[in-house]
Amino acid sequence: MPFSRLWLPNEVLSLIGERINDHSDRYELPLVSHQFYQAFSPLLYQDVRLRNWRQALSFFQAIIQRPFLASTVRELDASGWQGSPVPQSDWPSLHECPALTRHIHGMTHSFEELVSWTDHLLQGRSDVWVALVLPLLSHLEKLSLVCSASPRHLTRVLQRGNPVDKSTASQAILCRLRAVSVFHQNNSASQIFEEQSDHNQPEVLSSFMQLPSMRAVVADSVVESQVSGEEITSPATNSLHQKMLSTPSITEIDLRNSCGNEGMKSLLFGCTNLKSFKYQHSDQHLASHGFQPARLRRWLSPSKESLETLWLDQYGDHYAFTVAGLNQTQDEWFGSLAEFSALKDVRIRLPNLLDIQYQNPPSHSLVSCLPPTLEIILIEGCAERHVSMLVSELQSVIKIRHTHFPRIQLLGLEGPFQALSTDEEQDAVQLPGQSRALCYSIKPKVLQAVEPLHEDCVSASIAFHLHDRKLVSKADDGWTPWAGVFPPP
Repeated sequence: MPFSRLWLPNEVLSLIGERINDHSDRYELPLVSHQFYQAFSPLLYQDVRLRNWRQALSFFQAIIQRPFLASTVRELDASGWQGSPVPQSDWPSLHECPALTRHIHGMTHSFEELVSWTDHLLQGRSDVWVALVLPLLSHLEKLSLVCSASPRHLTRVLQRGNPVDKSTASQAILCRLRAVSVFHQNNSASQIFEEQSDHNQPEVLSSFMQLPSMRAVVADSVVESQVSGEEITSPATNSLHQKMLSTPSITEIDLRNSCGNEGMKSLLFGCTNLKSFKYQHSDQHLASHGFQPARLRRWLSPSKESLETLWLDQYGDHYAFTVAGLNQTQDEWFGSLAEFSALKDVRIRLPNLLDIQYQNPPSHSLVSCLPPTLEIILIEGCAERHVSMLVSELQSVIKIRHTHFPRIQLLGLEGPFQALSTDEEQDAVQLPGQSRALCYSIKPKVLQAVEPLHEDCVSASIAFHLHDRKLVSKADDGWTPWAGVFPPP
């Protein structure tokens, strides 16, 4: 049959196009015929990636001229944005774009705001260009972007589009957005130090969390300001405040290289159904007042019955002194985890897991601090002087695993265990199942101290991992899976 006489419904063609993974082929399909253009052009906009202002302007013009394309966008990724400003030679192309001018006028409420929008667009700021197109993307489900220190235009767009009354949520923009990732525009230490005067990232995250379908939030370099005045003590004290901040739909929060001076109250308040909370602390920020585990616990408490994953660090930066002075809370006890009745996966520093700040052994045994639902526990920051104590505590956990911890599958231990001296390397004793190079990486006396625990794990069919963070690959900014010295049984 000649090709000209072939005919398939656009819906069938779309299903065929979704199975074509090669983007270059997808770009060719709309050029075949008018029908192919109608059927396949929406596929090109399901997953949009913007890297600079030129791509953002082209995308904006496309969805303005063909509004049906905007409804096909499911994912918008601007996390790889190259923040170069608009060259002065290209300014006329923006000023003389009628659709852009009308759109900006419709989003601003004053001449000053209009000027600010225009200036920030010309600066090539990712968060402003993304804020420009968000009200047009009614079916967006996933968003990734980089933010400046003060993303006020993005925050205003979100706040103006979100009704306080959740019963009118159908009128909100981005009513289908389920996941958002917000990253700092420049992660160099100097840039972070320079921009910490504006702590607006918690505000923009909170605005995203108010969206009706939001479930998961990922962000880095979130610095929470210390709150002056009376603290929020109970949601019942202010019903309007409760209505505005209640975010029971949020199930996942992942904060990297961040600092919660108030225990991330600004984000956790109202999250009553969290399933996963990951927090990597950093004292690199000028505004850091140190790690606040007790405050984190306070605002995580409403999720005691739902929380399954709790990471209270992953190779974070904890300094003995911050700009505020002596860091007195970094080794504070988080409190018993036994009350978190759904907890499966825990990653936590030893001083926050057990109360050993002023004593050894701890005031509460590890057995009494863990929930029976636990499957994985990875313990960071174990000083060498605490290894024997921790080995004994973990052996006690394994001993009663059948009756108290029947689901446990993996134990992990991390600390400053690297063998530094030549003498230690020469004295290293190779253990069964280990490569020679790996054996030399950890101090022999540490290996000998943990070997009884390793044997218990093997007998119990529990995987055991041992680490020094300096020996772990720093790929992906250090966010890598644990790779154990001892292989799983």
